[in-house]
Amino acid sequence: MNKTTVLSLMFLLAIGSSTYLVKQRVLKLEVRLSHLHKNISHLEESMHILQAESNYLSRPERLQDLAERKLGLICANAYQVKNDEQLDLINPKTKMLHLVSTR
Repeated sequence: MNKTTVLSLMFLLAIGSSTYLVKQRVLKLEVRLSHLHKNISHLEESMHILQAESNYLSRPERLQDLAERKLGLICANAYQVKNDEQLDLINPKTKMLHLVSTR
C-alpha cells in the first residue's frame, strides 16, 4: 500500500471513532436531559401542591378559628382600636418608648 492509502485509512478511522464518541456523548446527554425534564415536572407538581396547601392553611377564616379555639383570642372591638396619637407610648420623664398592658 502506498502512503496516501494508509493516511486515508487512518484519517477515516480517526473520523469514524470521533463520530462514534460524539454520538455516545450525545446519547448520554439526552438521557440526562430526559431525567432533568422529569425532575423539573415533578418539582413543578410539588410546587403546585405546596402552593395549594399554603393557600388553604393561610386562609383568614381558618386562622381566626384557630386563634379563637387554640389561643383563646377574639377579634378586637372598634372601641379597643386606637391610632398612634391616642396612644401614650413615650414616657415623658425618660423620653423612652414603653408599652403598657391593659390586662
